[in-house]
Amino acid sequence: MSAAKHTQLTLRSDYRPATITAITSSPATWKPAPAQRATIAIGRANGDIELWIWPTSSPPSLHRTLPGHLSRQTPAKVEHLLFTHQFIADQDEPDDRALASTPPRLLGTNGADELLEWDWQGPRPGTIKRTLPMPPAVAIWSLAPSPAHTRLAIGCDDGAIRIAAIADNQLELIRKLDPCNTRLLSLAWGFPPPETPLPLQEPPDSQLFLVAGGADSSLRKWAAGSGRCLNRMTVEKLQGEHTLVWTVAVLNGTIISGDSVGNVHFWDAKSCVRRQTIRAHRADILCMVPSPDGCSLFTSGVDQKTCQLTLHIQSHPASSNKTDQSRWLLAASRRLHSHDVRALDSSPPYNPLLTAPQDLVPVLLSGGLDMSLVLCPAATLSSAHKLRQLANPVSDSSSVAFADALMRKISYATTRDPVAALSPLARLLVSRNATQISIWRLRPQPAAADHPPEPRPPRKKKAAAQRPDDPEAAWTKVVEMDLKCRTNLVASAISPDGRWLAVSDLYEAKLFALVEAAGGMLQPRRVKAFEAFAGLAKGAPKQGARSIEFSPDSTRLVLAASLSSDIVLLDLAAPDSARPQVATLAVFPLRPPPLDCLGNQAGPHTPLIPPHASSSSSSSYILKIAVSPDGQWLATADSQKTLRVYNLDAMKVGRKET
Repeated sequence: MSAAKHTQLTLRSDYRPATITAITSSPATWKPAPAQRATIAIGRANGDIELWIWPTSSPPSLHRTLPGHLSRQTPAKVEHLLFTHQFIADQDEPDDRALASTPPRLLGTNGADELLEWDWQGPRPGTIKRTLPMPPAVAIWSLAPSPAHTRLAIGCDDGAIRIAAIADNQLELIRKLDPCNTRLLSLAWGFPPPETPLPLQEPPDSQLFLVAGGADSSLRKWAAGSGRCLNRMTVEKLQGEHTLVWTVAVLNGTIISGDSVGNVHFWDAKSCVRRQTIRAHRADILCMVPSPDGCSLFTSGVDQKTCQLTLHIQSHPASSNKTDQSRWLLAASRRLHSHDVRALDSSPPYNPLLTAPQDLVPVLLSGGLDMSLVLCPAATLSSAHKLRQLANPVSDSSSVAFADALMRKISYATTRDPVAALSPLARLLVSRNATQISIWRLRPQPAAADHPPEPRPPRKKKAAAQRPDDPEAAWTKVVEMDLKCRTNLVASAISPDGRWLAVSDLYEAKLFALVEAAGGMLQPRRVKAFEAFAGLAKGAPKQGARSIEFSPDSTRLVLAASLSSDIVLLDLAAPDSARPQVATLAVFPLRPPPLDCLGNQAGPHTPLIPPHASSSSSSSYILKIAVSPDGQWLATADSQKTLRVYNLDAMKVGRKET
């Protein structure tokens, strides 16, 4: 057996993924494609928002990542996230089909005093379309859309509920309800259960009410019409400290709350009298979500358990003159995560105005501190046998009941936007994390025939073995940069010879020349004259690069624009010069390229910069670019599953060969 098979590798992790803080699934009223079940938006603690496409017959796949936006006041993060979709036509918009085909809006908060709306499917994906600021020093703690998704209730830390109009693409504050003296940690809309099925319309304000969970061991109920606080419901304190009501919901005339003690309380929505209490958890209940049909409820939080509570109705014959009795039961409890659970959602989401789809298996989505998205069928034991003929969207198992169904854990991955890049000639490894760039120098591997395999170094000597001046170090950190950006970094690349480094956020791409410094370190020098997309037409949006690639000879740089559909080819001068120069060779729009760009015509070719294409505003965008090993061909793949190949030899005329 060869000695190479016994070689032990010493591994190091210099990258920590962000935890999941919010999950929302697109409403069932929006049908983007016949074979698509839903779109899932996942908010993470570093401010990034992942968009996952979920086909009806396969697991969800990562579609794109919207980078977290940075500001001087608050770090990039996502606290709340929700899709809103206006599905009921009004007198000014009678076309229901137009409403159903309009994509939902993505709203959320970053833990500060602003309500944000992201452009996630428009001409500038990843940008913040609009912001709705609250009064100064008033943070947002909770959000809840009205049943028809025409208004949004905003719970703030000053004890006030503010109502924003979101119908017909609006985003503005229209009123403020009576304030109280506590933070409003959770919000929910409700209305009395109708005696007969209502038409597809939202009840009038005289019937609507809002329920908020506070930080003072209480819940409060407001009338949506008058804006006045009607009732207050109190929960028990623990050792004299206030109980935090982290989550609240309204189902069929019942107010349901989950608190920091681990109790789930059920209250009569009309009288605000407590009907039942279930001790479902041993610690804080951080999240709660109803099933699509409203007959069951899922809770989770700090103790890592996910509980299913179901509504049991004991009916009596009409001749007995007895009223039906309803009671909630703890049906199942499972441990789906290894750490705290921060977010729950169901697919399709619950809406009191709609009937749950009968052709879809309900699925519970969850995430938290373990950074993994978990999908689990969420049917009750009584309804599972009716859904067995439907395809299980999570696994090949026929069981779709939450109590015994197989779950699917989707671990954090960066396959769509890799966070590491390698320079094979210089043996440099680049690691990207939020706004930080780290570069490591790898020690050359000795030949296995000449040197015996080295043992794994002890854990306590790792720090000493990573000094730049230590010749025995397996790796040494030679660069660590914290960049000033408007968003988290979305792309990075290092040239094969290790002399160039290119990074980009959503709005700006930066180029650095890497120069050898004393002690084996590298000194990055920014090329201030670098304007990646200066060759675009006048009026084009200021943007960065979604994907970056160097040519194998390290003399050319290819960038795919982040907000348009353009590809830019740049010529790089020697990085050792005092003022490195960068020249634009060509701009390829994401459309069938001209013949002279492809190099199919005979005769010499000159550098070409075509006008800014109108296709830049389309929904198609570049996913990946690659340069062939001989540097002759450039291949691109876009979101419409189209592969394009360009001949880069046509751009060599006029270049200075060194």
